[in-house]
Amino acid sequence: MLNYIKSECYRTLRNRNFKILVGVCALLMAALVVVLKLFSSTPTFPYANTRFALSNLYMQMNLLLAVTIVVSTFLHDNEEKHHTMKHSVAFGIPRTVIFMGRFLVQALVSILIYLVLVGGFIALSFGLLQHSNAGELEGVIRVSLGSFTCLLTGLVVSHFFLMFAENQSTAMVAALVVLIVVPSIGNLLGRKLMLVKSLMEFFPLNVISDGGPLVEGEGDIVRVIMKSLLIGAVWLVAFLVLGVIRFQKKEIK
Repeated sequence: MLNYIKSECYRTLRNRNFKILVGVCALLMAALVVVLKLFSSTPTFPYANTRFALSNLYMQMNLLLAVTIVVSTFLHDNEEKHHTMKHSVAFGIPRTVIFMGRFLVQALVSILIYLVLVGGFIALSFGLLQHSNAGELEGVIRVSLGSFTCLLTGLVVSHFFLMFAENQSTAMVAALVVLIVVPSIGNLLGRKLMLVKSLMEFFPLNVISDGGPLVEGEGDIVRVIMKSLLIGAVWLVAFLVLGVIRFQKKEIK
């Protein structure tokens, strides 16, 4: 497993498109802070502060869930065209190692990128903008911790479909349906049906969305974080187990 993970890490380091994606995200985040700083001299502009800047992080986790689909796709790197997986199987690497190893590398890389980008964004915000001292840093930490397994769920669901779809576009649509479309439709139906509304509370999108107890910091914070982590963990384990079982039967081309 360790050797396979090393090989996947090497493949990721050579992934030019993923590096471009990370660079674009970093530039956009830095640009947001710079633009807010430029408008800080305008008396009628109330958003040039750390509270507004950091709220764009912890109040937009549902958007980040959708971004995990893109990240997983870039890390998958058109495997169905390169056919490197076929050589791994032929070399005798167990299919469980392949499926789990590829996901673990995606998770490790995504965690590292998140820490670097968010850490840099926080540092730049506090370095250039007015300090609000409104608990915005605590909000980022709280939501980041509570969203951890839910965001990993976004990766594993995308990874699951990417490993079995004939092309990346189909996999992205399938992941988008499961992670975003189904709970969004369910939320609309939940306005009329209480049973549907109750079920929607267990979808990662609604766990980390703005207005929920995790983002709003309502009630017992430790309990809210643990509940969010548990919901995400159930989805994570379910798709990992289902993926490993199904991958044993997949014909590798």
